[in-house]
Parts: sequence; C-alpha cells; structure tokens
Amino acid sequence: MGEGVGEEEVLAEIRRIARQELGFRGSVEPEHRLVADLQLDSMTMTVLGVALEDRFRVILTDVPPEELTTVRGLAACISRKTREGASA
Repeated sequence: MGEGVGEEEVLAEIRRIARQELGFRGSVEPEHRLVADLQLDSMTMTVLGVALEDRFRVILTDVPPEELTTVRGLAACISRKTREGASA
C-alpha cells in the first residue's frame, strides 16, 4: 500500500509549473494566495489544476474552492488525495 505524496513534493511541482508553464517569475511560497499573490486568473488556475491532476493522478473538481486559495492549501489537498488514493 502506498503512502501518497508529501506536501513538499507537491510544492516543488507547483513551483515548476508556475515557472515553466505559466511563466511566473517571482517566488512561490506556501503562504502565497493563488489569486492575490500569484495573480492567477481562471485560465492559469485551470492550467495549474490540470497539470497537477495529471502529475499526481488526482481529481480537484470535487474540492471546495476555499481549500484551494493558498499554495499551502493546494499542496495539502493534493497530498491528502494521493494518500486517500493509495489506501483505496
């Protein structure tokens, strides 16, 4: 039975996607808000979400939006979903 993916691994992938796929040039820290601090709009949020779903084999469409407001919240959500999938 797998253990899922840790939040640090997810955070590293969020940073990679922000730089390589979204062209974000600033730092990406856990406390940053996706919209206010990283200035993601609906299109870039979709790109980020789809890339993370593909990478970690999770579905984010069933997650309440308030869980996905910060980088830390997004990383924690994906980490939790990979653990849930690993124990299924």
